[in-house]
Amino acid sequence: TKLDGWEGGTETFDLPRKGRFFGMRNTVKIPKEFAGQAIRLRVDDKRKEFGAVIINDTGYCRSENFCTPVGVRIDKWLKPGETNTIELYGRGHRANQPLKVDAQSVTLDVYPMRK
Repeated sequence: TKLDGWEGGTETFDLPRKGRFFGMRNTVKIPKEFAGQAIRLRVDDKRKEFGAVIINDTGYCRSENFCTPVGVRIDKWLKPGETNTIELYGRGHRANQPLKVDAQSVTLDVYPMRK
């Protein structure tokens, strides 16, 4: 969902997508088998504007590494076996200055942890 402000938004869309955004929100079911695994959020955005993520309204992370190829670990905020909400925002953006986005994809990469 394209976010128009902190109150949310209603427009849904597919990637790739180019335009001006306040942020993006997606809900995704995380398989229960992902519990205990390292999970990285990776954003392929040609402009590299994203810099903050909120997971399930509680987990918050700022990073310069959201954009590919690195990504940022978010597994400590995810709830495997449940539907999770992931919101992406820019670095220091304001409602009156939306991001200029050229998002190609948003992926969750799973790295099995050794036991």
